Amino acid sequence: MAKPAPETHYKKQPKRETNRLPLALILVVVAVVLIFAGKALLKQDDINPGDPAEAQLDQALAQKRVIYALFHSTTCIPCKEMEKTAAAVMPEFKGKVTFIDVNVYDDENTNLLRRMGLRVIPTNYVFDRSGQSKTLEGAIKADSLRAELNAALAK
Repeated sequence: MAKPAPETHYKKQPKRETNRLPLALILVVVAVVLIFAGKALLKQDDINPGDPAEAQLDQALAQKRVIYALFHSTTCIPCKEMEKTAAAVMPEFKGKVTFIDVNVYDDENTNLLRRMGLRVIPTNYVFDRSGQSKTLEGAIKADSLRAELNAALAK
């Protein structure tokens, strides 16, 4: 009779369960940090409406924003109409178009008025992201303003 093979006694090692929770947590934290860092890089700096209009315009142009600048006075009738039109239209473009309000009788804006070659009020300037502007003199209708802003956004 053949001898049975000797029994080998191996000690069964307890199964090591790898705890993947710390690794998963680290990956989630890294992902969240990257998402927030990416958003911070994409976010445009806020433009302070309290800054002089020329500084606002220069900042917005440097950030390649679409800009709507309204040059007006607070006393002329067409200017008041244009202010109402702008106030009605601009909420539709919040976050897409930077609005710059320029009072032509504010001494702080003298240099900007010369720089833009302003001839009549109200004058509307719509800048596309490349900094090219379209000049619209006089009060314009809300639909025309919307069309100009949409055209600048499409470029």
